[in-house]
Amino acid sequence: MDTFRYRTIVLDSYVKGAEFVTRLRFGPDGCLYGAMTNRNRPGHVLFRYGPSADAVTDCGRILEDTETSPLQKDRYDIKLGHHALEFGYDGKLYGATSSTYLTWDADYKYEEVVGGHMVSYDPATGAAEDLGVLVSHNFTMAGAIDPTRTKFVGMVVPLNYLYVYDIRRRRVEVKAQLRGPWDVLMWGGYQTHDIVCDGDGVVWGSYGKGRLFRYDVAREALTETQIRIPGDVGVIDSIVRGNDGMLYAGTWDAHFFRIDPRTGAVKTYGKPVPDLRRNGALAVAPDGRVFGVVGGYSNMPSLYYMNNMPSSNYNPAIGNAHLFVFDPATERLEDLGFIRDEDPATFGGGLKICATVHDMAIAPDGTLYIGETDRYPHLYVGAPVA
Repeated sequence: MDTFRYRTIVLDSYVKGAEFVTRLRFGPDGCLYGAMTNRNRPGHVLFRYGPSADAVTDCGRILEDTETSPLQKDRYDIKLGHHALEFGYDGKLYGATSSTYLTWDADYKYEEVVGGHMVSYDPATGAAEDLGVLVSHNFTMAGAIDPTRTKFVGMVVPLNYLYVYDIRRRRVEVKAQLRGPWDVLMWGGYQTHDIVCDGDGVVWGSYGKGRLFRYDVAREALTETQIRIPGDVGVIDSIVRGNDGMLYAGTWDAHFFRIDPRTGAVKTYGKPVPDLRRNGALAVAPDGRVFGVVGGYSNMPSLYYMNNMPSSNYNPAIGNAHLFVFDPATERLEDLGFIRDEDPATFGGGLKICATVHDMAIAPDGTLYIGETDRYPHLYVGAPVA
């Protein structure tokens, strides 16, 4: 069994006001870039972590919204890269913004919402640029980049449009609308939470209630297939392309499965941990194995958390997230147990088990980087133990 020793990087110590981690991507410079939510210090929604220096940097104010009315609730209620953050052909990082309230709010009015922006960040210069609203009144839920890294494909809520942002031309076009209810944010809804592009330039995700769609970027063709995915909720929570060309995905109710992009065939491997929900993060290791996280948290606060919460950003619930691994060569799915920080020097160390995870990334040396959401703005670093 693989074993990892975890430690916690408390991100709001470096990015003031940060709340949750939403997306993680390694850059060509070897640094890890993470998208976040931050209502307390608007626009500061991106961090950089340098593994060699073990240092976190606030990338600055990525977005300064000058269009939304100051009276509108979601003016500062944005998150960068819900599952929509990718590096383009030019070495810049491109991310689309989502909203953390949208249709949940009783005073929501569709036409008063300006919509999510596309932003870019240049790691070489530190310059950020607001590239404008992508789809009026809508926010990006999931995004992917094509093999040329010139086309950023996104899915929006609440109206389920699929768009393509052309990085070279700096232009966005709405290509199609997928079927599905518009209240997609409530309890996961029925719209895909993640999408991925296969090796042939075809984007895959879920739609409706538990069916697969594919969008051919070059042909500009959308196909809403009748191919079913496992589970009752019918939502892809995370999806990645494996080194073998197959697509590996997890659902909102934590089923793990494989898609053959050549045929559309789905093969289900069950739930890594039977009693847990959410499979919000998957990543492919250098050796081709697929690691993922299932679980979230219970609403049973520990005495330690109740006595030691440093700010209002902290939810006192107890985490129950498990790491798992899938080996495509043997098709073996293995539960690797809790993601637990046992270092007493960090907040909650020795008692803290990771809760809901929204993304993860794996370094060339096999180190895991796991971003927590809905509870802490923390990055769990899992070092392999021989």
